[in-house]
Formats: sequence, C-alpha cells, structure tokens
Amino acid sequence: MQPVDPSLCVSRVVALAPAEAEAALAACEAHLAGTAPARHGRFRITLPGGTAELRPAPLLGASRGSRRRLAGVVRSRWRFRSVPVELEVGPWSERQAELRVRPIGSLCLRSRSHHRLFTRLGPTLAESVGFEVELDGVAHGRPPAPVGA
Repeated sequence: MQPVDPSLCVSRVVALAPAEAEAALAACEAHLAGTAPARHGRFRITLPGGTAELRPAPLLGASRGSRRRLAGVVRSRWRFRSVPVELEVGPWSERQAELRVRPIGSLCLRSRSHHRLFTRLGPTLAESVGFEVELDGVAHGRPPAPVGA
C-alpha cells in the first residue's frame, strides 16, 4: 500500500553516503531487535509520547532510489491509537542519504487524532533513527560527509 499524502513525509538528511547509511541502518536494526523485541518480528523504539514498532520490509512500493525500507506502526503512549508507517533510506546526494518517514494508508487523512499522532511522533522517529544511523556509521569507520557536501 502506498502512502497517500506526500506532504506528510518527514525527512532527515544523514551525513553518510547512501550505501553507508543503508549498512548503518541494517546494523541498527540488528541492535534494536536484540534489545527491544516486539510482536510479529518487529523491534521497538521508545519515543517521547509513544513508541514505534518496525520490521524490515520489501522495497516493493518504496520510493524510487530507496535502498532499505522498514514498515510498522507508531503508537501513542497509552496505545489507544496507532498509525501504520514506513521508514526508508535513500539517496539525498552522492555523499548524503535521506531517511523518510511517512504514514501508510489513508488513516491520517480521515482522522485528526491519527494525523496529530503522526505529526507528533513522525519527526521524532526520523530524528531518533537518523541519530542512531549516524552514530553507527561513525562507530564503524564511516566518516560523516563534510558539511555543505
């Protein structure tokens, strides 16, 4: 299922080349899967105000140029509401990659409360995963791209 509204996409540029960001995201997946397991083969990321549960997903239906894709849900702190989401890593330039988080399906368009949940947790998820990807990249000898590259 494709995301419905491209304006709901939240992105974060990471200072790693696309292939390096893909490798770093894969390493982060393995780390997170061991530390915070969730249901259905997903791993859990705790966010301020909620959680995200993600699992690797096929690139079928992903944006052009995407190198890795995760799918799952973001949930409110009290778990009353959840929004299906996807997280992709793809090229921003030759030296930088972009993490994109967006809702899947039309739930955010039909429900204000779900829209608010995504607009609150989507950017936090992008920042959280982006930070982990950059940290893993540096830890494994992948130097960050120079500023302005």
